[in-house]
Amino acid sequence: GQYYSPHMDTHEEPERKSSYSGEQRTHTMLVFLSEVAEEDGGGHLHFPRLGISVLPRVGDAVLWRNLTDDGEPDLRVLHEGVAPKQCQKLAMNVWVADRPFSLNAIS
Repeated sequence: GQYYSPHMDTHEEPERKSSYSGEQRTHTMLVFLSEVAEEDGGGHLHFPRLGISVLPRVGDAVLWRNLTDDGEPDLRVLHEGVAPKQCQKLAMNVWVADRPFSLNAIS
């Protein structure tokens, strides 16, 4: 789908059950692989608690920190992907974890 409901990129504390080996996503970079025209009226990355919306442009990226200085999930970076109205949107997530990832973690 083109819509992603409001969510956090962190694994739920303290169990981190959705992680493979207890890792936490410290940062997210969302890379836009397609463009959404302003006239579309949708398609943006929206941070409702920060009042920030970013319209996708090919090759642009948004980088944000998912944790506070204390290492807790930063609730301010709740975000959603608003569906475009007249085109398709394509983006790629890059997550930085607080520890190395290994194939053993998923086997």
